[in-house]
Amino acid sequence: MNQTNIVQMLENAVYRHSRYIERCKIVLKRISKEKKLDKLNEGLSNLVKLSKRLEEILRLINNSLSLENLTIEEIESIAIMTFYIYEVSIEEERILWLRYSRELSDEHHLEDVNMHLMRLDRLKNVAKEVLENVEKCSAFLSR
Repeated sequence: MNQTNIVQMLENAVYRHSRYIERCKIVLKRISKEKKLDKLNEGLSNLVKLSKRLEEILRLINNSLSLENLTIEEIESIAIMTFYIYEVSIEEERILWLRYSRELSDEHHLEDVNMHLMRLDRLKNVAKEVLENVEKCSAFLSR
C-alpha cells in the first residue's frame, strides 16, 4: 500500500470519527425528550466502528514509521492528526460514553460503556506510540 494512502486513510477516518461524535452528541441531547434510542444506538455503533478503524490505521502507520519510508510532509500530517486523536477525539468520545451511561444507567449499558472506555484507553496507547515514533522519525530525518 502506498504511504500517501495511509495518510489519506487517517485523514478520512479522523474526519468521519469527529463527525459521528458530533452527531451522537446531538442525538444524546434529544434522547431525554424524544426517546430516540434507535438513532442513538446506530450512531454509537458507527462511532465504535470508526474508533476501531482509527486504531487499525494507527497501528499500520506505527509499523510504517519504523521503516522510515515516509516523507517529512507525511510525517508532519500524521503527527498533527495523531495529536488531535490523542488530545481531542478520544476525550470527546470518552465524555460521550460517560454521558450515555448517565442517561441510561442500567447494568447492561454500564458494562458496554466500560468496555468502550477500555477500548479508548487502547486507542490512546496506540496514538501515544505513534507520537513517540513520529518524534524519532522527525529527529532522524532532520539530521
